[in-house]
Amino acid sequence: MDEKCPVYIRCTLNGSRFELSTGLFLTTETWDEATQQAKGRAEEARIINNRLDKLRTKIQDIHNQLESCGEPFDFLTIKNKLLGFSDEKRLLEIFDIVVKNVEARLGKDYSAGTLKHYRTSQKRIEEFVKNHEGKRIFYFQMLTSTF
Repeated sequence: MDEKCPVYIRCTLNGSRFELSTGLFLTTETWDEATQQAKGRAEEARIINNRLDKLRTKIQDIHNQLESCGEPFDFLTIKNKLLGFSDEKRLLEIFDIVVKNVEARLGKDYSAGTLKHYRTSQKRIEEFVKNHEGKRIFYFQMLTSTF
């Protein structure tokens, strides 16, 4: 039996792009390269195709909303909005989200040791922020890591 491969989304805007894992896995035999969907009508294929359609729609909605605002944006703006990050979030808020995502995927994509390292980093960042509170450097324009 073939090993399952992760399914990624790729978003390209003006020649720049980002990729994100969808959290979905398929064998190469069940992926239709031409349609960019799972093959067949089985329950698993329908669920995967539905999730992929929802992701496509969400990305298109984000793009349309940004375009209608009339302000400049790039592919990272779309990525950040897709991941739920806004330009207003501080470093600690973003890191809290990252740690919660790791906790949610503990035993699947992440080990207990990895979570421990994330929490250690989180504590060190909290100490750093506490010692440098009030400085504007803690605002992010974009986040470039993926989950």
